[in-house]
Amino acid sequence: MKGPDLRLSICPYRLLFKRPFAIAHGTRYGTDAVFVRIEYLEVVGYGEVSLPPYMPATVTEVCRILAEWSRRYSGIEVPMDRMMHLDMLDAHPAARNVLSMALNDLLAKLENVPVNEYFKLGVGDPATLVTLGIGPADDLPERLAELPVSKALKVKLGGPEDEEVLRTLAMRDPRSLFLDANQAFTDVGQAIRAVEAAGRERVLGLEQPFPPERYDLYKDLRARSSVRVFADESVQEQADLLRWLDVVDGVNIKLMKCGGLDRALDLARTVRGSGRSVMLGSMSESSLGCTAMAHLAGLAEIVDLDGPWLLKNDPFRGIGMDEQGNLILPQGCGIGAIMSQALEFVPIGA
Repeated sequence: MKGPDLRLSICPYRLLFKRPFAIAHGTRYGTDAVFVRIEYLEVVGYGEVSLPPYMPATVTEVCRILAEWSRRYSGIEVPMDRMMHLDMLDAHPAARNVLSMALNDLLAKLENVPVNEYFKLGVGDPATLVTLGIGPADDLPERLAELPVSKALKVKLGGPEDEEVLRTLAMRDPRSLFLDANQAFTDVGQAIRAVEAAGRERVLGLEQPFPPERYDLYKDLRARSSVRVFADESVQEQADLLRWLDVVDGVNIKLMKCGGLDRALDLARTVRGSGRSVMLGSMSESSLGCTAMAHLAGLAEIVDLDGPWLLKNDPFRGIGMDEQGNLILPQGCGIGAIMSQALEFVPIGA
């Protein structure tokens, strides 16, 4: 007897920022995304992948890969069995990520538990970040006023006024600072000057100051400064970690880089096992993607999941922060993010 259908639908979407968002890679006004819906036994799981322009994947490519994967495994109608075939997408982490998220949301809902309980994790008490993009020092009061309370500020570096912005922040905001250069620095002196401008005692960490191919600069920084360095682009997956253990203190794990919630969970456990710090990051996802990643917060020291506060057309509601900047996971089973506006999903793979 044929079992219940497992149906897959997709919705390309354009996430829009409240104000232009500038990092070392450039300025953008929004981010392309793809949402996925998987239906089984009248239960629905949702997934999301965001596709910044500096990443290789595109909406067209992701939709094509999802359709091909769905057709190839259309005869497999049990969600857990479909999970076993995600490794066929190892070369396409964006597509793998959105399917992993939707399937784990679905599986947790079928067991009537939140995703963190499904993974046997607690909630934790990580430091929460909200992000200041690159910009002039004179509009800092306005930009700060738009951000929610958090335990620390993430400051994007790589602009002409970096040091002035950091010195101004020291006078205007008491929060600790997490500095993110997005590979923009070309010498160790730049990194050291940025840390000094921010105030060494206030700096939680410095993220990806140099390109991944400049291991020599990371080694030199390690010798000349005590600042905690976090890898982002340098560590995409488990295989990258061993090379970087000697020069980094933590890893910023992102779903699109590693290929999904299951891979992020494995990588987080490996990073913690190495004695390094786990940071959970995002690529401007909506409340769906950021809430999904927040379910791994029990393994993290720092969470950088502020996409919902930067967007003006977030189609979901999910994570929040209280008046002290503590992370709040939504109630309910699965990811817990609730669709707040209608999305047009189109069936694929039939």
